[in-house]
Amino acid sequence: MNDEAQGTALTVPEARTHDPLFPLKLPPHQRAMPLVFNTTQGIGCFRAIGEVEFAQGSQTLQNGLRTLVASKQEPYRVLFDLTRSAENRTGAELQEVAHQVRRVLDHGRLALVADKTLFFGLSRLFSAYAEYAGFEVGIFGTEAEAVAWLLRPTEDA
Repeated sequence: MNDEAQGTALTVPEARTHDPLFPLKLPPHQRAMPLVFNTTQGIGCFRAIGEVEFAQGSQTLQNGLRTLVASKQEPYRVLFDLTRSAENRTGAELQEVAHQVRRVLDHGRLALVADKTLFFGLSRLFSAYAEYAGFEVGIFGTEAEAVAWLLRPTEDA
């Protein structure tokens, strides 16, 4: 992982921590789900909220990634927001998540937003698996930094 991917200060002025680029968009009658997916600016965003049951999260992950592929907006850019997560995944689970991403996407950038030491450490472990699977991975302390990195032109462009 290069220095830029580790969270060098990159900013997007219009993205604020209290007003995220990817706000939760749920109908009023629907309770918040532990893992929510939406897209903005060609970026697929997964936001973990509280405890995420692994099987349910895996299904949401697969469905969201398939939606991203169907959009045909390449290169693929995915943001994982862990700032409201209460999960504690095992190494085997993180490896499985990386494999699940690889089964749907054959390339792309993955940005993880982690504002707690535990999630930063888990993100580093996940990034090792994802980089081995061929993805460019960045870990950031804020969504603004992650989005700026995801939207930067790729070396292949």
